[in-house]
Amino acid sequence: MRSVRLVPLRCPNFSFLAIFLRQTIIPDGKNHGMIMFVDWSGSMSTNIVSVVKQIITLVQFCRKVQIPFEVYTFTTGDSSRRVSGNKVIDGAVSTTSMNVVQVMTSTAKPREIDSDLYNLYCQSYYLGT
Repeated sequence: MRSVRLVPLRCPNFSFLAIFLRQTIIPDGKNHGMIMFVDWSGSMSTNIVSVVKQIITLVQFCRKVQIPFEVYTFTTGDSSRRVSGNKVIDGAVSTTSMNVVQVMTSTAKPREIDSDLYNLYCQSYYLGT
C-alpha cells in the first residue's frame, strides 16, 4: 500500500483550494461503484426507451471493467400535491408514496443480468408506447 499526500493548490480564480489532503492507494483495490436510478413514472414515457438504452450501455461497461453496480427504478405517483398532517403542500415530495425497486445488481450471475437487461428493455418499450 502506498500513500500520497497532495499539497494545497493555488488557483487563479480562488485564493486557496485544497482538493485532497491524503489519498490511500490500494493495489488491485476497488473503491468505486455505480448506483443508477431510473425514473419509472408515466411522465418518462416519451424518453424511457432511450434512458434504458443508456442504462444498458452503462451496465455493459461496468461488467467489462468489473465495476460493481446496482440499478433501481423508482416512482412517486402524483407528486403535484402532498399532504402533511391536514395541510396540502404543492410540489413537495413524500417518501410515503415512493416505490423503489432493485432491478439489477453486479452480484447476480451473468445470465441473470442478461435476462434482467432484456426484461428492462421490454418493459421500457411497453411503457414508451
